[in-house]
Amino acid sequence: MTADPTGVDRERAVAMVRGAVDDGRIDLQDAGRLLSTTFRARTRRELDELVSSLALQRPAREGSDGRAVYLRAAVRIALFAVAATLLLMAVLHGIDPLDPH
Repeated sequence: MTADPTGVDRERAVAMVRGAVDDGRIDLQDAGRLLSTTFRARTRRELDELVSSLALQRPAREGSDGRAVYLRAAVRIALFAVAATLLLMAVLHGIDPLDPH
């Protein structure tokens, strides 16, 4: 049986999602879906599959102007807000995201 994911496991997955957005491999909609999956995962295997799927994606080509930089910054802010909201919801529902059990 696969072990329950720890807070560290979830943070690693969140960092991978953030990196994929920064690299242009995924968009904000995909990032939101992946973050939801990260916090709903019941096993480490689910998180490992999510992380490995991100590692296989190739970066998108950046535009010729500076809009890509601003877009990435906006996406980072949105990801932070989504992650903070999911964390708050978990705590309010009595789930300790840092508890390994």
